[in-house]
Amino acid sequence: MATVSNVPWYVGQTYPSFDIVLNTDSGSDNLTGVVVTNFTMIFSSTATRPPTDTTGTGTFTIKSINPAEILYKPSTTDVASAFSGQLIVKAFFPPSNTSADEAIWDPIPFQITAI
Repeated sequence: MATVSNVPWYVGQTYPSFDIVLNTDSGSDNLTGVVVTNFTMIFSSTATRPPTDTTGTGTFTIKSINPAEILYKPSTTDVASAFSGQLIVKAFFPPSNTSADEAIWDPIPFQITAI
């Protein structure tokens, strides 16, 4: 399970970064050995049928390795229009740092609201 702070979010808002705590079913996750460039943010719109996924173009920072906590700084493209759906965080873990060792955390309900 993952959570995000700083909601609600508004169209055009690029500050502050999304602060996301990454948890597993048994508690806090551990990002030991994970490289920040191995993270991907997916904006999954539930307002369309079928839902549409867009890869975020912002940047990640690892705030804490254990317990796992990351920051995502959205780009202007990420927040250019209203959005209703879920954020999905993915990361490649060692040893392969490829899709063979990919973690996908639970979707986080998220909305970007017009001002």
